[in-house]
Amino acid sequence: MLKADHGLRPDGVTPPTPQPLEKGMVSGAPTSKASVVLKAMKDLRSINRIPDGSALPIGHKGLTAIYGENASGKSGYARVLKRACRARDTQERILPNVYSATVASPARATFKLSVDGGSDREIRWEDGQASDDVLTNITVFDSKCARVIVDEKNEATYLPYGTHVFEELVSLLRGVRQQLDAEKPKPEPLSWPEITPATEPGIILSGLTYETQKKEVEDAAAWTDGDSEKLKNLSKRLAELDANDPVKQAAQSKGFEERVASLKTYTELGASRLSDKCLGELRGMVSALVEAEKAVETASHATFQDEPLPGVGKSEWQILYSAAREYSTKHAYPDDAFPVVGDDGRCVLCMQPLNEDARQRLVRFKSFMEEAAKKEHEAARKALDTAVERIEKLQDQGAEDQHGNTIRELKLRDRVAADTAERYMLAISSRLEYFVQLSSRGQTGDLLSLPASPVDALTKIINALEQEAVSFEKAADPEERDKLKDTLKKMKADLLACRCFSENREKILAYLADVKTAHKYDLAIASTDTTAATRKGKDVVSGALTPQLKDAIQSELDQFDAGHLPLNLRASGSMGETSHQLELRGAAPGRKINLTDVLSEGEQRVVALAGFFAEVGLGQHSCPIVLDDPVCSLDHHYRAKIAERLVSESKKRQVLIFTHDIAFLSDLEEKAGRTEGIHFTPQTVLYQNDAAGVLTQGMPWHAMSTKRRLEHLRGTLNTIKPLSDTDQVEYDKEVTLLYC
Repeated sequence: MLKADHGLRPDGVTPPTPQPLEKGMVSGAPTSKASVVLKAMKDLRSINRIPDGSALPIGHKGLTAIYGENASGKSGYARVLKRACRARDTQERILPNVYSATVASPARATFKLSVDGGSDREIRWEDGQASDDVLTNITVFDSKCARVIVDEKNEATYLPYGTHVFEELVSLLRGVRQQLDAEKPKPEPLSWPEITPATEPGIILSGLTYETQKKEVEDAAAWTDGDSEKLKNLSKRLAELDANDPVKQAAQSKGFEERVASLKTYTELGASRLSDKCLGELRGMVSALVEAEKAVETASHATFQDEPLPGVGKSEWQILYSAAREYSTKHAYPDDAFPVVGDDGRCVLCMQPLNEDARQRLVRFKSFMEEAAKKEHEAARKALDTAVERIEKLQDQGAEDQHGNTIRELKLRDRVAADTAERYMLAISSRLEYFVQLSSRGQTGDLLSLPASPVDALTKIINALEQEAVSFEKAADPEERDKLKDTLKKMKADLLACRCFSENREKILAYLADVKTAHKYDLAIASTDTTAATRKGKDVVSGALTPQLKDAIQSELDQFDAGHLPLNLRASGSMGETSHQLELRGAAPGRKINLTDVLSEGEQRVVALAGFFAEVGLGQHSCPIVLDDPVCSLDHHYRAKIAERLVSESKKRQVLIFTHDIAFLSDLEEKAGRTEGIHFTPQTVLYQNDAAGVLTQGMPWHAMSTKRRLEHLRGTLNTIKPLSDTDQVEYDKEVTLLYC
């Protein structure tokens, strides 16, 4: 419906028509009030594991209690009543027997009842189909009826029956908002290198909005053969200007000069750092390091032969020692010399306190690291590292792609100089590899000698290029040339942008369509605001229900001996849910108290039941009420009071109760027996012979008195005696059950 309102409805799809909430759509709010007497549910089919054709007779007046243990099938009967009478809880599904291989039809049942004292009539109900409005005269209490709820702020509120429509409307609007947002196009802005912001197409492209007309895009996308010819001529004129531009030629000469100078510098560095003299020095450094390592090895063996771990004094160990020393002097003990071996000293690696052996060991380590052999080793290592660093820098400066391109460009100008430079670069590369292998004490190959140096030839070329650049600069008169080039470039840029705009016409039109659609979605999303639903819910509850509910609930709580519970109701609205917040009476002024810290789960249940009875009373009718497990979480005191209240209510109307609480069932029987004129009809639902929902009249066996048990046994015996003459197998089975 929102999509249709904002022009988003797909072609050929008719939006649904809103259906206002009316009487007859929910339990307890019938189209017209009638005095209903519910007499039975019969011909139940596809309802859990209850056998098809089962029936549930109901006492025509007074109190009917249906007792069933867990998994007995009791809830199946209760679910049918909830769905057929349109109880608030519509989320609980009625499944068929999931263990049956037969494909089941939808759940269905037939209700036998009378209306306004007339003759009996039957109403057929099927799950998924609208039930007869007469059934909404029956009011059902379950966990989703009048109740105390706890919100995310841990505050307790009382939510009157029926006000859930505002909460659910807000939930619906939120879901619709999420769906619309997910469907909403999110077009990415278009861009092409040819369409710059300064061009006319660029201005149009950046300014596309939902208000832009399609014709504006189509007009801007026009492109003719004349435009193509104009672009070709502009490109030709600019190329001619560029080819004869002295300033550009001067810049090219300078750029080439810089590249040749870089090549010359590299060859000079190669000659300097890769000479035979440097080679001899590098060999001496490697030999010195080898000798120093041998001396350190000898010294460490003599010093550390008794240490608990091998390898002390080795290069890896020295690296560890140096790292520990740096950490100690910079972070752990910046004011003390390493190692710190005092009473408060700790090992900087394991952070444990030092014992005497550890202190002595650290002192030996320090002495070893400060010996002459170690210092000579460090000096030899440092000298070799410095030499290696110079070699590595030379490697970094000899990028093959940079100097290789320069040599290839140089061949077009001076072939001999280029060949000389190329041979020299190959020799430098080979000697570099030799030096690197030597410094790392790896396997060295053949050592190439340095050929004739290209430095002199490169110097001449550099000087010539410098003179060329000067001569080009003297010949340039840039002012008029630049002005003309700028004009032509702007004209070319505009034409390139127009051509690109024309080539991408369909993409731009599709983007514009998405922008327009996204705007419609924005309007639809804005209309899902929940403020109005919240305000309406608060107005309905505050104006129509608050005073009556307050008095009625107080009266009900008094009957439950729960008058001490807080009852002050204050209407509040938030995100569509209008409720009555319960306030603690008698609390000290200014104190903020969360009622969930005061009310137990059972007390919250009592308030919910009080609300239900209050609302039924305000309905001013005498139709049946159905309660499914009304005393969960209640102690014996409240259970007895609830039983007494239900017996009292059964004087005015039929009361049908489903329960699995045997003590509560006994309370109902006792209260009904002590109250004059009350009809009490107990029934028991059993799980027998792999079938749920098997109904027997009367109280369950473990709730019967001895007298009732004897009556039950005698009655059952009389029933099965005739089977001995007709069906011996069935007779044996029934006798076995009776004996057990």
